[in-house]
Amino acid sequence: MTSFSFHAQVAAEAIEKVGRLFNASIDDILNELLQNARRAGAAKVLIDQIDDPRFGPAIRIADDGAGLAEPRSLFSLGRSEWSKALSLSEDAAGMGFFSLANRGAIIIAGQKGTGQAWAIAATPDAFTARNRSRSMSVRRGIKA
Repeated sequence: MTSFSFHAQVAAEAIEKVGRLFNASIDDILNELLQNARRAGAAKVLIDQIDDPRFGPAIRIADDGAGLAEPRSLFSLGRSEWSKALSLSEDAAGMGFFSLANRGAIIIAGQKGTGQAWAIAATPDAFTARNRSRSMSVRRGIKA
């Protein structure tokens, strides 16, 4: 008898289907963003419609939570950057950002207390393994 061990993994074919697995409804997106703000310790969340000089008409969602230090973690399906205690108490699954899979978004975020932020344009293609040559560019060091 031969024994062996292995690890579960996510196949590229599953990533290709991510747009079908997540509805990307406004309700799903707002729910996810508000949940993340609460988990990040936000006392205040602002949601408004703006005419951003960089991006045009947009919905802005801003909070005073802890922020996010590493943008690549958003695109790791099933990986959660929340604390172990929060992950256990709330069953954080690391999948919520994929609610944007059919829509895409421009995300500007930073880590509280640094005064610095990063910006990332997440197109629907960024969520799939379909086109590896289209990597996302992250701009660091923009004013928060």
